[in-house]
Amino acid sequence: MPTILLILALQTQMTGSVVGVVRDASRRPVSYAQVFFGPSRHTMADSLGRYRIDSIAPGSLHLSVSRIGFLRTQVDTALAPGQRLRLELVLRPDPSPDAVTVPPLYDGFSMGLFHEVTRVAPDSNVFLSPASAAFALAMTYGGAGGETETAMAHALGVDGVTPEQLGPENAELVKSLGDQKDVQLSIANSIWASAGKPFLRSFLESTRNDYHAEVRSMVLNGPAAQRDINDWVAKATHDKIQALLADTLPDTTVMVLLNAVYFKGLWKNKFDTAATRSHPFTLAGGRVVSRKLMFRHEWMQYRRGPNFKSVRLPYKGDRIAMYVFLPDSGVPLADVAATIDFAQFSSVEMRLGLPKFHIEYETTLNDPLAALGMGVAFDPHRANFSRMLPQSFLRDTTVFISKVVQKTYVDVDEQGTEAAAATGAMMAILATVRSEVALIVDRPFITAIRDDRTGLILFLGQINDPTQR
Repeated sequence: MPTILLILALQTQMTGSVVGVVRDASRRPVSYAQVFFGPSRHTMADSLGRYRIDSIAPGSLHLSVSRIGFLRTQVDTALAPGQRLRLELVLRPDPSPDAVTVPPLYDGFSMGLFHEVTRVAPDSNVFLSPASAAFALAMTYGGAGGETETAMAHALGVDGVTPEQLGPENAELVKSLGDQKDVQLSIANSIWASAGKPFLRSFLESTRNDYHAEVRSMVLNGPAAQRDINDWVAKATHDKIQALLADTLPDTTVMVLLNAVYFKGLWKNKFDTAATRSHPFTLAGGRVVSRKLMFRHEWMQYRRGPNFKSVRLPYKGDRIAMYVFLPDSGVPLADVAATIDFAQFSSVEMRLGLPKFHIEYETTLNDPLAALGMGVAFDPHRANFSRMLPQSFLRDTTVFISKVVQKTYVDVDEQGTEAAAATGAMMAILATVRSEVALIVDRPFITAIRDDRTGLILFLGQINDPTQR
């Protein structure tokens, strides 16, 4: 036994580590980049671009780093026994015509939020709207100050962008998203303020101007506010999200900031309903069930990744598309999520089998958002929302985010896709987020609905069981 312990100790001393920061060409930190080494090991940089990889065997070392909107960078180096190597990784923008054409505000936030939510539910269906969470939090960020402002900027991946700058950038983003002729895409915002609270006019006006948010003042702790908020959400999502608020709001609630996203698009090339048939689908735990798969055999945009196959399925207009990422057999969804991007698809003739699925999902985002670095915003003793309320009010009262909730809906069939989401951020007071290829999606997969002109990920999900109606 002592000999074995000695060998283990020597092995531990021989391994090394690599630490550093991922930056862009202007030497600004790049948040939530994926850093890979070896065939299967990877880590995610944090909101400040910092990364760390431990327990690396000495010898030659190949690293690569990727993030949406940038070209993949590869570095070859060597590691001595026990060495702690500091290595800065530099990403350069993707110059291709299909690359993101606006500053990549929320791509890192989207993948970071997805990682945190799926990390604690690896075998469950998850369907998020990163866009909806980002817009609701961006409005809330407009009222933040001090440490809370810095932390929320890190979490959203907008370091160095002030609330005054982010509002107009979001206005341009929403304007571009609204320029849709072939699909239905609507984004709505609203603020529900507690009557009698002295909210700063500058905060309310900037949110109204930059986010086209409806601003309403009323008593929030009662059935009337619950009904009116749920009615607003239902109308904004075409009745797909019926009850964002399951209960009446606590009497400590001073504001609710809401975002709703609704999307409906027909496939550019529809599936033939006559080709849809039952097919075995292997669930995450290995159990095989029967699910309806839609089939097509034609030229499609396909990509073979390091551990997955993927296909881009455009809707009419070819601007918004669904992306499906199917892991290689035996590869966990989390490993694929760490390597996906939306570039380098090529046209091939292929046979596709895609499940029909209908999912209604809801979650509370407090813990995932805290894990992304904005925990201080939820802390009733440390949160700073001094751009939202005057100092005279905050002298004896702290305003903080008490809860962030999201509900989503998606229905995918032979004709196209209908999807909706609503996110609510509740603020509370305390006194004193041509070679033929076959791609048969018969096991858990990742799917995204993305606006390819702006790069905004509208919806992002992992489908462990394509539940169907």
